[in-house]
Amino acid sequence: MTALQFIPVFAAAPSDNEVLFMMIASGIGSALLVFIVLYMIFRPKKKSQDDDLDDDGVFGRLTPGLANVIPENEKENREFRQLLRQAGFYSPTARNSIYATRLVLFLLPLFAGMYAGVLFPDLMLQYTCLGLFVGTTLSIIPRLYVYWVRKRRLERIRSGIADTMDMFAMCASGGMTMNESLEYISEQIYEYPELSQELCILRRQIELGSLEDAIKDLVERVNIPEMRQFSYLLLRSSQLGNQSNTALNEQADHLRAMRRHHAMAQANKTPTKLVFPLMFCFAPAALILMLSPSLMTIYDFMASKETQQDIVQPLQAGPNIDLNTLNGGGNAGSQD
Repeated sequence: MTALQFIPVFAAAPSDNEVLFMMIASGIGSALLVFIVLYMIFRPKKKSQDDDLDDDGVFGRLTPGLANVIPENEKENREFRQLLRQAGFYSPTARNSIYATRLVLFLLPLFAGMYAGVLFPDLMLQYTCLGLFVGTTLSIIPRLYVYWVRKRRLERIRSGIADTMDMFAMCASGGMTMNESLEYISEQIYEYPELSQELCILRRQIELGSLEDAIKDLVERVNIPEMRQFSYLLLRSSQLGNQSNTALNEQADHLRAMRRHHAMAQANKTPTKLVFPLMFCFAPAALILMLSPSLMTIYDFMASKETQQDIVQPLQAGPNIDLNTLNGGGNAGSQD
């Protein structure tokens, strides 16, 4: 068959069997793609001594390649790495995993829309645009997830700094060193695991380097005012010793007062936040219950009025009698 003979056959409308075959093929291809993605996400990890070195990311060896498909400049890359550290993602492959997940979430709806466009050629543009829109929307989810984790993590760390200051003042008054105090506090504040993790990292950095560099890195990881105050008091305590215990206790009381005021402010915002649920959820139901009797009464009145009009109109019309015929018949009788 030549090329000229093949073109009309290809351009002809597909039969029902061809459409069914295309649907089965596209369904199998989509299921296979989803299976591969899920297998890469939930695949069992290898047990080895160098897990951190062997771990390539959420999609295995494909993670670096998928992450670098959409390039970013050095400034954006550095800011995102800093954001990951503040969110608690300290793994070397965290950045590549987030970017690879973003690319996969963008491509899957796009391919699904293209498949649907192949199955329904008349709606190819609509399905492709829909897949592009859904993919663009889903690609934002990984970064939003990082922002959400960072916000919650900083809030939990903020809630435990006051107790940490009290415990640090107690350890300093008992004659414990900086490293011993940090180790003891990190083991005792199990109610705040994020803060305990940060104190463990701080202790290890102090052992390997200087206190100033370790505290500077701590402030970069946990960029909140309470942590900056705590870091300043740690430096002051290392220089003055027990003389800083009073300042630690006073600062802890101040942080508790601030946390109490913050809780009161959140409680005062609650009535304002309840306006929209009340307006869109409870108000329609209340209006229906209040207005239903009146509406039913009006409906019954209008229905009875229409029924009366239907009865009265035939009575007013009367029998259809031709007066000319009656007059003509009377004249004929008089002539006779």
